[in-house]
Amino acid sequence: MFNYGNFKSFSIKIFLGLFFLLLSLFLFASFVSNNSSDPGFGITINSNSIFNWGGLPGAYISSFAFVFLGYSAYFFPIFFFITSLKFILGFKNRFILLKFTFLLVGIFIFNLSLTMIEVDNSILGSLAVNF
Repeated sequence: MFNYGNFKSFSIKIFLGLFFLLLSLFLFASFVSNNSSDPGFGITINSNSIFNWGGLPGAYISSFAFVFLGYSAYFFPIFFFITSLKFILGFKNRFILLKFTFLLVGIFIFNLSLTMIEVDNSILGSLAVNF
């Protein structure tokens, strides 16, 4: 714990930790406040009132994530939050890209299984079942 190394390594780890923390909070706030009346994937609305807490980018990101991934999109903010805590607290944080790849494969398998038992109907799961 608190294994930062020199000052350059310390500043990079803190910067990455704060970046991933802000990204996870933005994604979580956007997903929680997703509203069907906001513009999004395949939805164009000329209204100036956007109810998503992330604004227009948050509305598009949450709409895209829920259309393609369903509720398994919540795994992304959780992953980024845990990664940010590891960076900020100085824990060893190796193989991040490999872990992210496993996250993507896990989400794919999770969506496939939910679609097969007809619980969730995301596009990713529907494409995998019909393939």
